[in-house]
This record gives sequence, C-alpha cells and structure tokens, in this order.
Amino acid sequence: MKFSPSMIKCFMKCPLQAKFNYIDKVEQQQSSAASFGTAVHLALELYNNTQDVKAAERCFLFAWDNPAEFGIEPEIWNRNTSYGQYRERGVEFIRMYHEENKWIDKEIIATEHRFCVPFRNHYISGIVDILETPVGSNVLKITDLKTGYRPSAYNLSFDVQFTSYMYAVTQPEFWMGWEPEKEKYHGFENGEELYERFKNYEVLGIWYDLRKTKEYEVGPRTESDLNQLHRCLDEIEKAVEHQIFVPNISGESCGLCSYTEICPVYSGRPVEEEVSEQS
Repeated sequence: MKFSPSMIKCFMKCPLQAKFNYIDKVEQQQSSAASFGTAVHLALELYNNTQDVKAAERCFLFAWDNPAEFGIEPEIWNRNTSYGQYRERGVEFIRMYHEENKWIDKEIIATEHRFCVPFRNHYISGIVDILETPVGSNVLKITDLKTGYRPSAYNLSFDVQFTSYMYAVTQPEFWMGWEPEKEKYHGFENGEELYERFKNYEVLGIWYDLRKTKEYEVGPRTESDLNQLHRCLDEIEKAVEHQIFVPNISGESCGLCSYTEICPVYSGRPVEEEVSEQS
C-alpha cells in the first residue's frame, strides 16, 4: 500500500476522516488556511529558485487574488481571519523570509520535489519543500515551510512527516525516480550522481516557522523510529482491509473537518433514527 505523510497523519487524527478523504475520495471543502499555505508555497518556491523577492511577492498576490486559477479558492474561512489579513500576512512572510535567508550561503538541490520510495512492504510518497546543503558542509537539509503553529520539540521528535522524508532521502529511488510511475516520480536527471554524493551526509530535518522566520530541528531518526512507522502503516493497512475506521471525537478532528455534513458521528443524530431510515 502507498502512503503519504498527510495520509498517515489523517489516519492518526481520525480514521473516519481519512476514509472519507483517501479511501472514498469524497471531495472536501478548501479551507482558507490551506489556500493561504499553498499561495505562500508557490511564491517561496519561485523565490528559492530565483532569489527575486519582488517576483515572489507578485506571485503570492496573483495566486491569492485569483485562487480559482490555481484551484485553491477558499470555501471555509478560519475564525478571526479575513481575505485582507491573509493578503498582508503573505507579503510579510515573504519579505521576512528574504531578509532572514538572503545572506546564507547554501546550495538549493530541489524545491517541491515529488518522490516515492519503497518502505519494507509499503511505499511512501510525498513532496519535499526544500532540499538544500549549506556550502562547505556535509549536511543535507530537508526544510518544510510552515504557515501554521509549531508543535512542541517533543512532538517534532515523533513527527511522521519528517520520519518519512529523512528515510526517503537515503533511498536511491528518491534521487533516480520510481519506475512504476516514472512520469510522476521522475527523480533527477543526474539522480545517480546525487545519490552517491549525499548518501553519507548527515540528514537534518527542519520545521521552518514562517511566522517567526525560525528554524526548528526535528531531531534524529533511528531504526526504532522506522519500526514505529512501519507498525503504524501495517495497522492502517489492516483497518482498510477490514473496513474498520473508528472516529475520533475531538476539537482538533471535528472542529476543522471538511466532512461534517456526511459524518454520522458529527451529526449527533440518535441511533434509532438512523436504524429506522436503513430498514
């Protein structure tokens, strides 16, 4: 079975929500936070490839002002936010990122790099925001740009997204592409050369808080972390096989869920009412 970090996190948060999204493929409503994050990522991808902060600002403003052209038109607005507030915040994030990074001597290996690698009896796919190496170092940095709130250092040490990324860069398929879907996961033209160059580098995962333009190291990943991730994927696969998706009733899961209208738990309807409708 093929997993992405977002899919894994969704199953961990609420298996029923994950079923609606990844198994049933029910279309979900786009939140304003997700739209904002996508617009900022588009702009910073341009910036990291050109170092042109003005072009990055224009890119963000165009995407935010014309969301339908990018498929990111907000349908749900988060509390205490508005179109104008997000617009100002996006430009501010880009300028702050530029000021913090313009003098750093680093080599950008890739931005928005799509990958798929084998992971024991499963596959892990995803998109790395920035893959870079500080000039003169033996460090390979995986930087993930975040527009939301940072979890604690303890939570970051268990973050499955970074466990997936930090494992993936050690695999040749990350660099050379994944043959079953080479068009989608095509790797690099000089993938073999890059794999040989970086295979002995120290891998560093960075949670980049765009609100504070601050880097947070997520810590190392060991064999124990990979075993934990593998067991998690095995259990998710069993749940899918047996069609068992236990919902999680919490503010985090229900309050921001896009499937409240079809979720039998969120509706709070009496069981007797549902049984009578099915009979």
